[in-house]
Amino acid sequence: MNKAFKTRLAALLPAMLLAPAAYIMLADYLNYRQARQFDAPTSPTALTLPQPWGGYGWRQLARTAGNGWLADPDTALQAIQAAAPRYPIDSGQWLDHARILTRAGRLDPVAGLLGKAHASQPFEREALWAASQIALETGQPELAERQLRQWLDQYPRDTEQALFIARRWIDQPGERIDRVLPAGPVYLAQAMAVARVQRDRELAEAAWQRFEPRPGLDDAAFLDYVQLLLETGDIASAFTLWSSRDRHVQSGVANGSFSRELGSDIALNWRSRAPAGVRIERDLDVAASEPASLKIEFNGKENIHLAAPWILMPARAGGHYRLSGAWRAERLTTRALPYLLLTAEGGLSEKLALPQPNFDWQAFSIDFQVPEQAPVQVSEQAPEQVSGQATLLRLQLRRDRTEAFDRNIDGRLWLDSLSLQPIEAPIEALPAFVAAPG
Repeated sequence: MNKAFKTRLAALLPAMLLAPAAYIMLADYLNYRQARQFDAPTSPTALTLPQPWGGYGWRQLARTAGNGWLADPDTALQAIQAAAPRYPIDSGQWLDHARILTRAGRLDPVAGLLGKAHASQPFEREALWAASQIALETGQPELAERQLRQWLDQYPRDTEQALFIARRWIDQPGERIDRVLPAGPVYLAQAMAVARVQRDRELAEAAWQRFEPRPGLDDAAFLDYVQLLLETGDIASAFTLWSSRDRHVQSGVANGSFSRELGSDIALNWRSRAPAGVRIERDLDVAASEPASLKIEFNGKENIHLAAPWILMPARAGGHYRLSGAWRAERLTTRALPYLLLTAEGGLSEKLALPQPNFDWQAFSIDFQVPEQAPVQVSEQAPEQVSGQATLLRLQLRRDRTEAFDRNIDGRLWLDSLSLQPIEAPIEALPAFVAAPG
């Protein structure tokens, strides 16, 4: 090989090496532009330049095929099958493939295609949802349930939607939980939350029976369950269950001495959500009885309408009770002072005003009879507090807005040692004796 030939070869070599790369770039550019112009399923053979390795044009054809496959399923399937093996991490292509086969009744490959879609993008919400819908269309319950579980593995808050879907073929709530929800307390807690929102007692009971161990006093599932019992009228069961976990409920008022944290604003806990200008919190430094009291503090800048704190208390319909407690006030301003309001369905409304704006601990009590109306008959195992028929009392601290010049309220108020006890019915006064004439 002479020197001149070697020189020419050396000059041509870069061009020879760059030619394939230039063709690849040119094919990608031209084919992609062409592919974007198609609005119906099109085979890769229709592209201007051969591109057997695939490319952006092939991917574009696969996406167009997936969007419009109903117009020409066979051509759409051809475009998707050509592109998918070259871009396996695009779950959309596997899902489109599965969708076309499902609609055609060719179900055998569908499970494998859904498996590939999940393996390629296991955390993609829309892909997980689409896979579950395709599985439902196959009419194969086991496949559908597996896809729903994979979806919930990543998005447990979608439990409500999954349980709703599963009702199409699973009637019993317990069976739906066992077959659709992944194992674990997280999903049982989500099912309990769904049951509470829907007031579905059967679903709640099914979820409750599957907890091991049972949720504790501060667990969301326990609070949702008790709230559901209260809302559906099973007051005695709610009180019995609460009492089994809260040793501070013997007085008839849950946490009446504020011996534990207030907890979430639900069920038999204190509701302590306050408007701007008010702070409600346990006070470990000031108490009528150890270890704490409940402090309500006003900042003096607002004309407050206050409807908290408040709490629900179970009681026997028609029964006579005494509500007692202690309170304390410090430098409360305005003549529109807070007051306690005790109410119940059926017409009970007892109001107790503060004695003055500034005073040390004082005991208070209200004797009353619960209205006879009651929503439900309770079980034989109900505690004496709510034996017979049960209803709910509401004890609430209130303060009304005023248009007086001193409308912005300042100062602090404490509550403590609240108790609700049954008492004997008061003896009616006998009529005065009148001597007979003569």
